[in-house]
Amino acid sequence: MKPSIRSWRDPFDFKGRSTRTEYGLYHLAAIALFVTLEIIFIGINIGLSGPMGASHDNPVVMIVSLLGGLTFLVGLPLLYIAHVAISIRRLHDHGEPGIKFLLTFIPLIGIIFWVMMVFTRGDSFENDYGPDPRQPEAGGGSELGGVFS
Repeated sequence: MKPSIRSWRDPFDFKGRSTRTEYGLYHLAAIALFVTLEIIFIGINIGLSGPMGASHDNPVVMIVSLLGGLTFLVGLPLLYIAHVAISIRRLHDHGEPGIKFLLTFIPLIGIIFWVMMVFTRGDSFENDYGPDPRQPEAGGGSELGGVFS
């Protein structure tokens, strides 16, 4: 399966392995989605409330604000669960157990963890968590797999 699609088709799959490409593309797409939604809802609120934001009692502004808040209230936890899943699969690609994801909550270690996940290549052989996702026979190969995985 293509690396840009797997993380969105199976966002709650904690088993198997993920390549650097899949990990990086998921995070780029999630950030782009979040920023786009933020811009849309802020733009709608500014457009509906006027230049000075004087119409706080406008019911349309309140409904749009409520919808925006609900979107983020539901969307952010889903994106975070998918982030945890792809991070655990990325750890599996290095032959590490998923519990090591908890290291990301330690200041500075979390940044080092992210850099390691993005820039280091995983095991090039079958490990305890499955076959190498970069190999075509494993079903994870793609035209980008050899370059960015």
